[in-house]
Amino acid sequence: MKKSSKAFIILGLILVCILAGYGCVSGIYNNLVSQEESVEAAWSDVQNQYQRRLDLIPSLTLTVKKVALQEADAFKALTDARKAASAKVNISNSIINNEQDLNDYIRCQEQLGAAIDNILSIGNSYSELSKSQNFAGLKEQIKAANNKILDSQKEYNHIALAYNTTIRKMPAVLFAGSFGFSKKAYIK
Repeated sequence: MKKSSKAFIILGLILVCILAGYGCVSGIYNNLVSQEESVEAAWSDVQNQYQRRLDLIPSLTLTVKKVALQEADAFKALTDARKAASAKVNISNSIINNEQDLNDYIRCQEQLGAAIDNILSIGNSYSELSKSQNFAGLKEQIKAANNKILDSQKEYNHIALAYNTTIRKMPAVLFAGSFGFSKKAYIK
């Protein structure tokens, strides 16, 4: 064999190795991008469900206030919790990168949920309100919103688990950090 033929074979093998390596790395990268997008989409759904519940509060407050005017403390607690939750409902997706920030967000939403439950129990204690179609409809909508929140949180945690597992497994673990992929926080 001539030297030039050997050089072409060696050059061809090097080129094949480079292309195979590039294909492998780009496949890993594209998989991580897809999974990270899925985590962010699931997080957006969680936020949408919280927003849906938040949007029901003005109607609930108006309905219950008509009958239960003396419950000022409960309405103030609901207003304060709604204000705090409103400030945090559509925040940056970067929150899912920080467990403490995510837990603060969830705690704020739980306080709002407790305030809503308090208003609902007040409404139930007034017979004319508990018989109202409007109040009953709002109760059902809030119950449905709370169920959707729980479902979306569960789905988010499931997708985040798959993503977090992928970035820690071989061969993705070799590239994830250098490509900027980091662990996503779970909703507790």
